[in-house]
Amino acid sequence: MLVVAVTLACWTYCRPLSAQAPALGYAFPPAVQIGETAVVQLGGYDFTSDMQFFSHHPGVKLETEGRPGEFFVPPPPYWFGEKSRDAAFPIPREVEAQVTLATDVTPGLARWQVANANGVSAAAVLLATAEPVFVERRWRDDPQTLPTLSVKKSFGVSGRIGKIAEVDRYRCTVEQDGPVTAELFARRLGAEFNGLLEVHELASDGSTLVMDRADTLGSDLQLTWTARGGRAYEVRLHDIDYRGNRAYVYHLKLSAGPRVVATLPATLSPGETREVQLIGYGLSAAAKSGKERETEVAAPAPLQQVQRRVEAPANAQDTWIYRLATPHGDTDVSFPIVAVAEQTVTSSQAGAGSDAVH
Repeated sequence: MLVVAVTLACWTYCRPLSAQAPALGYAFPPAVQIGETAVVQLGGYDFTSDMQFFSHHPGVKLETEGRPGEFFVPPPPYWFGEKSRDAAFPIPREVEAQVTLATDVTPGLARWQVANANGVSAAAVLLATAEPVFVERRWRDDPQTLPTLSVKKSFGVSGRIGKIAEVDRYRCTVEQDGPVTAELFARRLGAEFNGLLEVHELASDGSTLVMDRADTLGSDLQLTWTARGGRAYEVRLHDIDYRGNRAYVYHLKLSAGPRVVATLPATLSPGETREVQLIGYGLSAAAKSGKERETEVAAPAPLQQVQRRVEAPANAQDTWIYRLATPHGDTDVSFPIVAVAEQTVTSSQAGAGSDAVH
């Protein structure tokens, strides 16, 4: 028995180790404004000094020496009890890069990748955004103050839930009455945490919870509330289970104005004119009595529906943008453009189908 054990130990020790390809984890900050240049930390695992970095978007330029820095060991606090038995997160290293976005880049996700002598990683993403980007700079649990939010001035803040039990807090003043939307980008950026957003209205005697929402489906989330002009609000973000890790990066976009969530019908054909139902927040002004105005408080925005007659251009292709005017400002609504043959089935085709069945 001893001979067998010694033989197995020698075989395990002497066999060659398989090469481990690098793995990507995150970019911080994960969002860059279009037309700007930003210094970004690219984090990952099994990094080596011979790595090459690639941007798969023609308008995104990525420059770096490719030399990984130190290992980032998770800081305290640490779990105790039942949660302390969970598997530990992998320990990342980071490479500093300069990312430049051309002015003609379309807002959305831009993919990047690394390779070395051991292989090629899976692709990771950066968020290209048209709004100004602020980076999280807070001291412990203190809130970070953001600029005043108005209909003509939306922006986003990039941060991370870096450690266990961390709650990120951001404060801003809303310029005028109307709907305000907070949109979380986390899962779409590759961060595997379930965010929970809270909105509090601040006052001299404390704060009032306006609304909250949890991303239980792991698909990111949006929430819209009716704000009061001149009031300050605090948006709080944390993981549902209060987890934290250096790879838990996010981008939180704040915008004032209406938001359309659905249209009926969902598509249009080139040259088509028809009545369309638009469903969303802040699409119409609700009439209020004098007593309601006196006791009005911030609250979750009600879902509203309006009907408009729209006409898609005859030469429209792929996607057509319709500008919707509302009491709280204008908003763009995207309609996918499909051919008539793809959108409807003629009565003759339906009849032929029913004859074939019978």
